[in-house]
Amino acid sequence: MILILSAEGLGTKKVDVKEFAEASVKFGIWRDTNNLGASDLLEDCGNIYDDKHELWVAHISYNGKVWTAGPWNNRNLIMTAQEAKENYLIANLI
Repeated sequence: MILILSAEGLGTKKVDVKEFAEASVKFGIWRDTNNLGASDLLEDCGNIYDDKHELWVAHISYNGKVWTAGPWNNRNLIMTAQEAKENYLIANLI
């Protein structure tokens, strides 16, 4: 999958990720390392696409929560930021 990281003054980065938990953790590290506020993020920031960048599959909100793709009023929570951190650590430490 491909995670989009984009903010004012930083441009756009496409980051390869294997799972939603990894995407959330990497998003949080990028956000905090660059000292970004929610208003700094560009519209596509946090979007997760399939490997071909054709299908939008999920979105990470500023707080690191992972949501299903689609309009805000029709998204469902996939995992919280805390769940993502725990899942990522367990998957990569075992």
